[in-house]
Amino acid sequence: MTVSQSMYGLMVVTLEPDRVAPAVLSSIDVYRDRKTTGRGPEGKLNLKAQNLAIFLQIADGLDDETWLFHLKNGDIAHWFRDVIKDLELALQAELMGRDDVNAEESRKHIGSEIEQRYILAA
Repeated sequence: MTVSQSMYGLMVVTLEPDRVAPAVLSSIDVYRDRKTTGRGPEGKLNLKAQNLAIFLQIADGLDDETWLFHLKNGDIAHWFRDVIKDLELALQAELMGRDDVNAEESRKHIGSEIEQRYILAA
């Protein structure tokens, strides 16, 4: 995003096209019908994240077993790729799911990736 002033004294904001849609996706419920649902390996939970902000809250509160289940099953990467439309974030989730990382480490890494891309960019 660049901010400049026009010759008429108006502030002109130019947004980078590749950052506009993802920033919007992280703050509103654009995909009301395409939420990610968090059910653990035994199907006990039914948590829904409509956007990345809610995803981060849910991820922080999930038990380690459920988090790792979804990470290793590719559910998180799938949601990032197909709903959020962020291929780089999806790749990071896939790589975390392939590695032998613990829940805390992988949550921190993915949370940091989201913050760098969306929260700091917004």
